Amino acid sequence: INPFSILTVTYDGRFSTFSPELIGANSPEYGDFIFGDVNDISLVDSVKNKDFRSVYTAINKGVENCMKNCEYYPFCGGGSPSNKFFENHDFSSTETMSCRMRDQAITDVAFDLLKKALYTLVVGMGFLMI
Repeated sequence: INPFSILTVTYDGRFSTFSPELIGANSPEYGDFIFGDVNDISLVDSVKNKDFRSVYTAINKGVENCMKNCEYYPFCGGGSPSNKFFENHDFSSTETMSCRMRDQAITDVAFDLLKKALYTLVVGMGFLMI
């Protein structure tokens, strides 16, 4: 979700960011997700690209939507932009199948294990009288 924390460069120098999967995609709204060419433009200057700004704005809106509406947000930070785009056709969307199967399921299992371990500890120490 942070620009340039992941940078993907094609064999001929064109680059994209946010998610490596985007570099081969095309969208009527965002174009080809190529935000510049390392031979012609700096990363700093590429943020002026209209498509970059549109993608970045939509991704931030999606993170904001997740933060406001999802109890799992503290564990994923707003999800994967490419999953949102390919599954929901919208960077500003929230839940995806990937999110349900990876982030939510793993978080639920981890919390269930912690609850069981805490219960066992409390019972073992004699704090719980049945």
